[in-house]
Amino acid sequence: MGTGTGNFFKWMTAGVSAKKKRGGFKQRRIVIAGGVVTLFFLYLMLYPPSALRTLEYAGYDEMVRLLGGTLPPTNVVVVDVDERSLARMGQWPWPRYRIAEMIQKCADLGAYSIAVDFLFSEPDRLSLDKVSELYRSELGISVDFGDTPVGILDNDRYLADTISGRHVVLGSDMVFTETREHYPENCGKNLNVALLSSSETVGGPQIPQGYGMVCPLPELSEAAYFVGAANALPDQDGKVRRAPLLLRSGDNWIPGIAFAAILAAWEMDQVILQWSEAGVLELRVGRTVIPTDYQGNLLLPFRVEPPDRFNHISAVDLLEGRIESGDLKGKLVFIGSSASGLNDMHATPNMRACPGIDLHAMTADALLRRDFVVEPGWSKGIQVITVLLSGLLVTILMAWAPVTLGALMTGGAAAMLAFGFWYLFNRWGIYCSPVPGINTLLAGCTLLTLVRLRSEERYILEQTRRLAISQDCALLGLVSIAETRDPETGKHIVRTQHFVRILAEYLSRLPRFRNQLKEDDIDALFKSAPLHDAGKVGVPDNILLKPGKLSEEEYEKMKSHTIRGYEVLKQSEEMSGVTQDMSFLRYAKEVSRSHHERWDGTGYPDGLKGEEIPLSARLMALADVYDALRAKRSYKPPMSHAEARKIICEGDGSHFDPAVVDAFLHTEKAFQAIMNRYADTEEIPGHD
Repeated sequence: MGTGTGNFFKWMTAGVSAKKKRGGFKQRRIVIAGGVVTLFFLYLMLYPPSALRTLEYAGYDEMVRLLGGTLPPTNVVVVDVDERSLARMGQWPWPRYRIAEMIQKCADLGAYSIAVDFLFSEPDRLSLDKVSELYRSELGISVDFGDTPVGILDNDRYLADTISGRHVVLGSDMVFTETREHYPENCGKNLNVALLSSSETVGGPQIPQGYGMVCPLPELSEAAYFVGAANALPDQDGKVRRAPLLLRSGDNWIPGIAFAAILAAWEMDQVILQWSEAGVLELRVGRTVIPTDYQGNLLLPFRVEPPDRFNHISAVDLLEGRIESGDLKGKLVFIGSSASGLNDMHATPNMRACPGIDLHAMTADALLRRDFVVEPGWSKGIQVITVLLSGLLVTILMAWAPVTLGALMTGGAAAMLAFGFWYLFNRWGIYCSPVPGINTLLAGCTLLTLVRLRSEERYILEQTRRLAISQDCALLGLVSIAETRDPETGKHIVRTQHFVRILAEYLSRLPRFRNQLKEDDIDALFKSAPLHDAGKVGVPDNILLKPGKLSEEEYEKMKSHTIRGYEVLKQSEEMSGVTQDMSFLRYAKEVSRSHHERWDGTGYPDGLKGEEIPLSARLMALADVYDALRAKRSYKPPMSHAEARKIICEGDGSHFDPAVVDAFLHTEKAFQAIMNRYADTEEIPGHD
C-alpha cells in the first residue's frame, strides 16, 4: 500500500472514530438528562403540586365521561321537594308533621328504607306548643288548643314517633373545622366497625376525621335507625368525585347517609374494615365486599348525569296521593330537595350543579349494583413503575432513534398508556391515573429533544468553525500561489483585505448602504478580498514581472486576469455543486472581475458605469489603487499618503465611487496605520 493510500485510510479511520466518539458523548448526555427528567417527574408524582392535581382530576373526569355500559333499572327513588312542591305547599321550612307524613306515606307504599337529607337540629317553631309559647312570651296572649292530642302539639315528637321502629336514616353535618364551639361526637345509634389489618401496621386507617357533629334533635336521633353524615367531600378543584362511606368523630364511626341507608335496608349495624399501611382496602357488610380508595371513600361512577338516573317523585304528588305502591315498593327512598334556593348543589365531573340528594342516591345505587370504581392503595406503586418505564423508554428513543421516529413512538406510547388505563377503568372499574406516565413521556420527549438538538447545534457550530478555518487556509494557499508569481507585491493582499473592511464598516453606518453591508457581508468581503488578483496566475511571467512599461498587447493580456479569475471561481463553484447564492463566492467573483471598472465607465473588462459596478468591486478598486500608489514597485518608487490621497481625490466621480472616496477621507488614518503595520520589507513607510 502506498503512502498516500495509507494516509487516506488513516484519515477515514480517524473520521469514523471521531464520529463514534461524538455519538457516544451525545448519547451519554441524553441518558443523564433522561435520568434527571425521570426522577423529577417521579418526585412530582409522589408530591404533586396543585396544578398537577388539577391535571389528574381533568384526566379522571375525561375517563368518567367515556364510561360505557347499559345500566339496569334502579332500586333507588328520590322524593324531591322541588320548586313545584314549594309553590303548592308553601315556603321552606315545612312543618315537621308534613315531613312525617311524607315518611309515613313512603313506608305505607313499601319503601325498604328511607333516608331524609334534611338537618333537623333546631325545634320546629311551627309546633302548636311553640306557637302558644311564642304568643304568650311576645304578645302576652294565652292560646288554648283545648282537647288537641299531646302528640299533635309537638311536631318534633310527632316526627320522632313516625320514624321510630322504621328503617329511617336522618342526615347530620360533620364539622371538619376546629372551632371553640362544642359539638357532640356522635348522634344516635353507634355503628360497630371491626378493623382487619392485612399486615403489621401502626396507628389506624386514614379515615376522614371530624371535630364533632351537628346532630338532629335528641328525640329524632334516638328514633332513627342511623344518623348518617350528609357531607360532600369535594376535591381541591371543588368537584365531587367520591362519597364518604365512613368517617370518624372522636372514637366514633359515622356512616355516610347513603351507606347508612343501605345498612338500614339490610338491617346491619356492623362493618368490617380491611386496611394496610397503604390505606383502606375494602369494607365488608355481611358477604358484600366494597372496595374503596385509601380513605374509605367510594369513587362515584358517573355513567349518566345523576338526575337522569333516578325516578324523581315530586313531594306534592306523594302528599296528595298520586303515587302508586309499585313506584316505591322494595325501593330505597331518599327525601331531599333539588330547589335552587336551598343551596344544596355540587359540581361533579359531568354536571356544574348536581343536587346533593342525587349524589346520595347515586352512591346507594352504585352500592346496590356493585358498580364499583376502585382506586386501590397500590395504585401509587403502579404509577411509580409507569413513570420509571416511561422515562426509560423516552430516554432510549431520544438517545438512539431518529428525532422524528422517537417523537412518533413517544406519542404512540402515550396514546397506548392512556387507552390501557382507560380500558382498565372501563372494564374492571380500577382507576389508576395515567397522567404521571403521560407527562413523563411527552415532557421528557420535549426536553430530551431540546438537549439533543442543543448537542447537535454545538457540533454543527464546531464543524462550521473548522470549515471556516479550512476555507481560510485554502484561500491563503491560493493567494500564496498568486504571490509566488509576483513576489514584488509583498503584503498587498493583506493590506487591501483590511482596507476593504475599513471602508465597508464605515459605509454600513450610512442608511444608504445599511442593508447591503451587514456584519455577515463585511466578513464575506474581508475573506473574498484576497482573491481579487487570483487570475494573475494565468498571466505569463514575462508580462507579470516586466520591470518596464507594458506594450499595448501585453497590457491586454494583463487585463485578462480579471476574466480569468472570475472564470476560475465560477468553475470552482460549479464543480463544488453549490446551488445557493453564497455571499462569499458572489463577492469573490465580483471583486475578481470588476475591481478594475471605473465609475465613469472607462474601466475594464465590461465597461460598467456607476452603480452598475458591484459595491464590493467599488471598494476593492479604491483599496487596490491606494496600495499600489503607496507600495514600492520595480517600475516606480513608493508615494507618500498625501500624494496617494491627492490622486484618489482627483479620481472622485471618474475613477472611484464618490461615496467610497468620502469613506476613505473619513478613515484615512486607519489606512495609514494598516500601511505601517503591514509594510513590505523594502518599503519606505509613507509618513506625512
